[in-house]
Amino acid sequence: MSCVHHVKVNWFEAETEPLMISPYYEWRKRDFLDTYQTLPVLCLEPSTFHLIETSLAPLPKELMRRMFQSSYKHHHRYDFGAIICDQTAVLAIDTLGYDFPLLKSRLTPIKEKQVLTMCQTLKPCQYQIEKQRETPSIYHLTHPHLVGLTRKEREIKSLLLFMLEQLTLNEQYEALTYFTTLYYRLKKRPAKDFGPSFLEELKTGYTAVHEELVKNMLPLDACYQELYEEAVVEETFEHFQY
Repeated sequence: MSCVHHVKVNWFEAETEPLMISPYYEWRKRDFLDTYQTLPVLCLEPSTFHLIETSLAPLPKELMRRMFQSSYKHHHRYDFGAIICDQTAVLAIDTLGYDFPLLKSRLTPIKEKQVLTMCQTLKPCQYQIEKQRETPSIYHLTHPHLVGLTRKEREIKSLLLFMLEQLTLNEQYEALTYFTTLYYRLKKRPAKDFGPSFLEELKTGYTAVHEELVKNMLPLDACYQELYEEAVVEETFEHFQY
């Protein structure tokens, strides 16, 4: 089996939206980077790669068998870690012992180029993956809502929708009305009611009002401040290549 050595990864947990798996140039100094001494490389058909990248569906047993104990980290074998590639895109995954790709990461530029070159000589494999049928939440951000945004903007928008979802689940309707009114006041527009059209407006595009609204909602829960501070950090690995 083809392998790549000394691979640095920046894991994103339980992600199903590829744009939320930040590329190398958006990695931050505060991110926890992990290093694998060895990761196997699996060349997949684009359809198989896409399903793994965009879902948490269970991986086929044959694919799990090929991955089993082929990765090394800290001089120990790990059960289900690998780099998958469709000869165009590259993604590192680790199941942490589960049967689905819980952790996902992009690679550094040099390792990504190495994997793409390696995959040109490998025959792509196709596996049957049963796509899970899920009803998307109205608070869920999809590709059109995230394309063109920086990591900071994506994470602030995601945090904003998460906070509004928590208010809805906790039936805090007065707070929802207040923050909806505040949003339109910041936009200097006539206020509208909280509802699907308001949420769709929030999910579309990005302005300074998104961040201002988040700042006003931070006192709702102590953990929100920490999530916000993580989102606004702009220190990246400017010269980190390997």
